[in-house]
Amino acid sequence: MSDKNGSDREPERKRPFIREKVAKPPRTKRQMAFRVFAYVILAAIAGIAAGTSFAVAGPIAERYLVPTTAAPTAPTVTIPTDTETVPAPANTGTRPGSSNSGNTPGSAVTGAVPGATGDGNAPGSADTGAAPGSAGGGSVPGSADSETAPGTANGGTAPDSNDTGTVPGSTDTIPETTAPPETTEPPTSEEETETTEETKPIEEILESAIEEYDYTVDDLNSMYTALRGVAAAADNGIVTIHSVRQELDWFDNPIENTGLYAGAIFAATEQELMILIPAAALEDADTLRVTFADGSEADCTVRQTDSLTGMAVVSVGLSDLEETTKAKVSALTLGNSFLTKQGDVVMTVGAPTGAVHSCAYGFISHIARNVQVPDGVTRLLYADVAADAASGTFLINTTGELIGWVTDDYESGSGIAVVRAISEYKSMLEKMSNGIPIPYLGIQPQEVSEAMQESGMPAGIYVLECSIEGPAYDAGIQSGDIIVRIGETDVEKISEFQAQMAALKAGDQATVMVQRKGADEYIELEYQVNVGAR
Repeated sequence: MSDKNGSDREPERKRPFIREKVAKPPRTKRQMAFRVFAYVILAAIAGIAAGTSFAVAGPIAERYLVPTTAAPTAPTVTIPTDTETVPAPANTGTRPGSSNSGNTPGSAVTGAVPGATGDGNAPGSADTGAAPGSAGGGSVPGSADSETAPGTANGGTAPDSNDTGTVPGSTDTIPETTAPPETTEPPTSEEETETTEETKPIEEILESAIEEYDYTVDDLNSMYTALRGVAAAADNGIVTIHSVRQELDWFDNPIENTGLYAGAIFAATEQELMILIPAAALEDADTLRVTFADGSEADCTVRQTDSLTGMAVVSVGLSDLEETTKAKVSALTLGNSFLTKQGDVVMTVGAPTGAVHSCAYGFISHIARNVQVPDGVTRLLYADVAADAASGTFLINTTGELIGWVTDDYESGSGIAVVRAISEYKSMLEKMSNGIPIPYLGIQPQEVSEAMQESGMPAGIYVLECSIEGPAYDAGIQSGDIIVRIGETDVEKISEFQAQMAALKAGDQATVMVQRKGADEYIELEYQVNVGAR
């Protein structure tokens, strides 16, 4: 009999849960394209909304939230260029047709010269006689003695002279001379010859005085004292450039290596100082620091470099300097190197001995003119003076003007420094100071001379050499071509060619017209040259 509670029944088995997978139908390509398009539309709407809100809120924020004071812009640095002039012939102290003792037209004498307010002598004037056009009391051009003018009696006035005895523009009054009662005969030719022989040119008088002067050690010391003062004043424009490189030693410990170079302050604006330094100071440098003559330091900014000359320009903000430093710092004046002559006394400042703030004395031993350089010609000064081009050495004259910097790109004798003359590079320095790259074509130019033109060559600039992979070479210009036009300007002189080079801008395309030698005649070709940067 079975148990009423059903204890003999078998236990019910657990039924497994039915796991069903809900499968969504796959999207069609049309649905996917529609969804992507919808996302793009939403993104575009969001972008338009953001741009509209920015355009509306921007002016309001600038008007009410941003200060109205705008950041000052760096002023443009302007450096006047120099023009080479032909030196005037040496003055011999006498005028043609005159037996006077050395008055040249326009020279000042014991009287006054036009425009003068005193009775002093103008520079380069002789000691006796009167200026042309002056009233009595002196000689005029072509006179035979020191008192009478041609065609006048003793003590008479020269033609065009006034009766008051004053020179036009002068405040001095020359008393009128009274003619003596008796007239004298004009001197004969023999008397003129004797007067001429008795009168010495001023150069001979000075030379004789110098030869007879007994120089002492005190004189030598006084001259060097003056030079020392010039060098000390120029040293205020010399700075030390610290080229800092972060490196690791053998055990991976960080170390700091610093190279020291000399720099020259050559320009100053209301906001910045411009410093010329060797470009080697920038190689592998992590940071640059400038130390001034008083020991203060400041950071600098690289404005531009020139790979061909190996120089660079950096700037220091005046706002980073103390007032005491600003009072002591002075920029070197850029001189006119065209006026430098062989034998001139010069000084090197910067690091001529390898140590910054050193100096040396010497003189110009040779001047090389029309030296071919890429895209122009230059002048090199050879000076018998200590110099170290790698550390930065600058050449100044006896008035403290910067007339060049020492380079090691050219060979020279022992103890002779080769200097790039500053006048040919003033245009380059102006561009570098304003952060403008120096334009580059990559040719060695030479002016076609008259003799070359007579042989059948056209006037222009002969291409001695075309630098491989240079802009001119890549455009198709070859060695032996003659450049006759750049842009719309004809070029026949080196000065014209360099002026056109200075007007070009790196990155622009210049039209260069050349004449190329053919089988029977020269053929005109036109090239489009992409101007490079040095």
